[in-house]
Amino acid sequence: MRDCRVQTLEPDGEQATARFRDLVIEDGSSFAVKRALKDLFPGRFTTRGPAAAELHAAGSGCADDVTAIHRAPDGEAERHLLPEPGRQAGCLFLADRGDPGVSHVTAVQAHEEAFVIRLSVAHDPCVTAAWQPG
Repeated sequence: MRDCRVQTLEPDGEQATARFRDLVIEDGSSFAVKRALKDLFPGRFTTRGPAAAELHAAGSGCADDVTAIHRAPDGEAERHLLPEPGRQAGCLFLADRGDPGVSHVTAVQAHEEAFVIRLSVAHDPCVTAAWQPG
């Protein structure tokens, strides 16, 4: 399958994305499953949907391709499905607030990897550096 991928985007020139070899996008989608599966796939919303599964996917924004899919119970935290820090070198990692923990963000920063993550209101970020054209 890797040989069949088509490069659909390519960072160019002085754009902010030019320094990255790929845009790695992580997200998940939940869906209800039969109530009989609640022990195998416990859901977050126990009264309305006691059984739910989540498909957690990673994709390449440049190749317009899904690179990994994981199935997990909806009630399970997604952090263990994230790529290990140091494996996204040269990429911009995009994720939503369901994914990261402070320890993961700190480890990613230690490897000098770039990321944009939508955090919950409980986080109080401090911007220490910014990229500017030129």
